[in-house]
Amino acid sequence: MVPHDGDHAREKKTPALTVPQVQGMIAELLHRLLKCDRPARIRRRMNRRLRRNEQARLYHWRQHKRLPPRRFEQQARQIQ
Repeated sequence: MVPHDGDHAREKKTPALTVPQVQGMIAELLHRLLKCDRPARIRRRMNRRLRRNEQARLYHWRQHKRLPPRRFEQQARQIQ
């Protein structure tokens, strides 16, 4: 991403998908093309991984006795 002029130029942007998530998805697609796994199994594995990451995020904030910051889509819904 190219920063624009102004005060927010130094803010760090978080991508929607991280590199490890994209790598995992590509690996799963290759497995599917090679007919190693069924789509239901791939979907279940990805859901488990995403759920585990979300639980780790929530647990981190819970250790500090705070609520986690809202996700971008939750913030957008609140504004509308």
